[in-house]
Amino acid sequence: MHLRNHRASPHACAPTEPPAILPPRPPPRLAAALSAGYIPCIEHLLRSCLAGGGTCTRFERVAELQHIKIALPWKSLPELLAYGEERQAAALLITLVKAAAEELAVHVADNAQQNGATERLALSLLHAVLAVVMQAGRGARAAADGATGGGGGRSSSDSGGGGSGGGGGDGSASPQDANRQLARLLSFVMLPVLSLCTLVCNTVGDVPLVQQLQPPRVQQEHVPDADASLTDGSTIPGVKVLTGKLLKLALLAWGKAAARDDLRAANSWQLLVENPINAHTTSVGVGSPSEEDVALSALLLPPCDVGEVLPVCSNPRCMAFEGASEAGRGLKRCGGRCGGGMAYCCAACQEAHWGAGHREECEGQR
Repeated sequence: MHLRNHRASPHACAPTEPPAILPPRPPPRLAAALSAGYIPCIEHLLRSCLAGGGTCTRFERVAELQHIKIALPWKSLPELLAYGEERQAAALLITLVKAAAEELAVHVADNAQQNGATERLALSLLHAVLAVVMQAGRGARAAADGATGGGGGRSSSDSGGGGSGGGGGDGSASPQDANRQLARLLSFVMLPVLSLCTLVCNTVGDVPLVQQLQPPRVQQEHVPDADASLTDGSTIPGVKVLTGKLLKLALLAWGKAAARDDLRAANSWQLLVENPINAHTTSVGVGSPSEEDVALSALLLPPCDVGEVLPVCSNPRCMAFEGASEAGRGLKRCGGRCGGGMAYCCAACQEAHWGAGHREECEGQR
């Protein structure tokens, strides 16, 4: 089937309004879609479009990506991530980020040809991630209220550590399972999304994440509430609002790790917050944390542990789309003094990361 003719309904399985906390199990139609391999199918479509080969130019491949973008389930992304198999969901997230970065690169290289369309995947993805942050925050706060008696809900004594399954597992599933998986996946994709925010700001500016993003058929998406805790005074969330939200969560998690003397976790959060790739974040005001932020930060995995969700190439600029999925790709570990702390999908990625700073980090190890 030609990719242009793929028109799956993006909202067939989505509720019209996400609940405050996700139920233990997905709705039947969403469960059926997940069982049928919906997440791997989406990822395979994206990767087959961008893998290259044939006679298509880079610009033509990105132009074809716009047809797939229309069919992507942006509205139901929080539910897909919460209830899907964790490795599949993580692989889809990384492929989406890489596809958006490729689109932005074409936006820069082919500015005269792109006629204003090539940034839409990146903005739609960041809008969907903002919805994931808000859903995960609402669920974390509801779970915390229940644990303290404020909501009369189920105890969240199992919320520490890191369960890896969403609500679609066996009979032991609980509301916290789905929300915990959402938080783990948000941890997993936080640094790549922050990097994508920087790319967007450097190419198209601090654009809004609500208006002028969606083609007509998907304009009725649920839009995250533009309250003070989200927008810090702005009426329309922009890219820097999402950046500030993620950095606020990272700062809270950093403080929690330092307070319990977990130096490994604290150092990894510090490296994420101070990562030079987020050069534009010096002008981002993170604002005061909300109750949702505080509750969600307690569920996040530190950056040093996100590899347990899905090992991926350590080169932050990796743009390889070979294979049907990011999951199961063969990675080769660095043989230097870092002790194999970095792993790469190909020699080109290892060389690029070596020249981008890993050389100093690796040779500085004792």
